[in-house]
Amino acid sequence: MKTINKLKLPIVLLLASSILYAIHYQLFHDFHHVAFYLMEDLAFIPIEVIFVSLIIHKAIEDQEREKIREKTNVLVSVFFSEAGNGLLKELISSDDEIHSLKSIIEENVHFSPKELKVMRDGLNNHSYKLNLDSDDLCSIKDMIASHKGFILNLIQNPHLIEHDGLTDLILAMLHLIEELGARKDLDAASREDVEHLTGDVERVYSRLAKEWLSYMGYQKKEYPFLFSFATRSNPFSDENNIEF
Repeated sequence: MKTINKLKLPIVLLLASSILYAIHYQLFHDFHHVAFYLMEDLAFIPIEVIFVSLIIHKAIEDQEREKIREKTNVLVSVFFSEAGNGLLKELISSDDEIHSLKSIIEENVHFSPKELKVMRDGLNNHSYKLNLDSDDLCSIKDMIASHKGFILNLIQNPHLIEHDGLTDLILAMLHLIEELGARKDLDAASREDVEHLTGDVERVYSRLAKEWLSYMGYQKKEYPFLFSFATRSNPFSDENNIEF
């Protein structure tokens, strides 16, 4: 039925065109003139196709892609506001080697393209090794479990697939939630189990830190008023002051 409905419009348009050409011939009896303009119109069709398919379609596609990108970055902003910043700050507190990375980030407070590159290099070279015990894992479990509903709703958003970094991070977090939830008593966890869970936490930590930098770069470029608040709630800073 849908196929038939789609065929109706081109059939009607072809009939209308044929009728108009027939009327033209009946009025002027000039077949040469009709044939000339018919061929001219047919010759122009490929140009019209190029114009519509390549230029207009690309413009519409770019506009749609930009809308999706904006919606995706809204998701990233909501994620860090609701869960990301708090979790990142918690994990940073268990990183014994964080001082050098903190220094890099605190020295590049303007998040210019050059500074972003310096910070990105610092994040890429960081070890992300955490010193965790069963108490730390219990604290992380409680924190991340409190956001489980939010995370599950987030991953159902169709725009999430447009953001590979956030998708990987959410999947790592869901895996961590599953691993931590499967332990009945973390206080009784063996050393080997603590090491295994620490590896899962470190996976989340590295993805979270790198995604945070991308988020900050986008905020600086597109939303200066949001960036201002984001810098004042910087999880890498020991002297956060939300108030001016």
